[in-house]
Amino acid sequence: MEVAEVVIEGALPAQTVCGVVGKENGKEVKPNGTKHHRRAISSTIQMEDGDTFDCIDIKSQPAFDHPLLRNHSIQMEPTSYPTGVDGNFTLPDKELQSSTQLNVGQKHCFDLQCSGFVQTNRDIVLGGKLSPVSKYGGPQAQLNIFFYQDDKSNWWLKFGVERTIVGYWPGELFSYLKAKGTAGYWGGFVEGPTIKYKPPPMGSGHPASEGYGKAAYVKNIQVLDKKHNLVTPRAREFDMVVENPKCYSVDNKADGDHGVQAYWGGAGDCKL
Repeated sequence: MEVAEVVIEGALPAQTVCGVVGKENGKEVKPNGTKHHRRAISSTIQMEDGDTFDCIDIKSQPAFDHPLLRNHSIQMEPTSYPTGVDGNFTLPDKELQSSTQLNVGQKHCFDLQCSGFVQTNRDIVLGGKLSPVSKYGGPQAQLNIFFYQDDKSNWWLKFGVERTIVGYWPGELFSYLKAKGTAGYWGGFVEGPTIKYKPPPMGSGHPASEGYGKAAYVKNIQVLDKKHNLVTPRAREFDMVVENPKCYSVDNKADGDHGVQAYWGGAGDCKL
């Protein structure tokens, strides 16, 4: 089993965070597309694979464009032992990107191109390609992800085997999640310019029923209980939901090798 990561090597200012540059009509757009963040860019890094990343002062990141975070003080470390969810995600043999995503209100929030998520780690690149990736029917690469809440109601994201801190969603953004989480969600999501008439593949492009080593998956799913102990939920406690069953599928199972698992995928290219 290989572990994937995406990091920037080399010296960067201590109070800097970096993210992928967005593109609109083939032209580069700086994070959040605002003049404020264009002025805040301290450096631009181009990787060997052609990806370009903007590095900005941590206090100028788009998170603070959110009206609820205008007076927010950055927290560099959690204030208490976590309460959250855990899982090991596969990385299918596709061109993928590492993205922090959480539904805040009614919109999806990705990386440094929107407000809300506060990045605190300058070595983890939001929006960068992950490497290595899994091979269909061959070696599997996985990504360890851990979410938890500290006693200031901030929801933290940790990444990798060492559970390196990436950043957090401030408690000011939430209502119900301000106190605790009552459900965890694992699965796949696709988007793109052809989504309405030619949906793209999800995961490996193969159906969830093909299982481990062939379909996209998350394994060893665990949650932290009220006493901050990691516990494994029972497979029968899961509900499986597919928005477009003609295009995609989902499945789950439990065994001694990989704990509780969820699988998803599909070839796409179908009528919605």
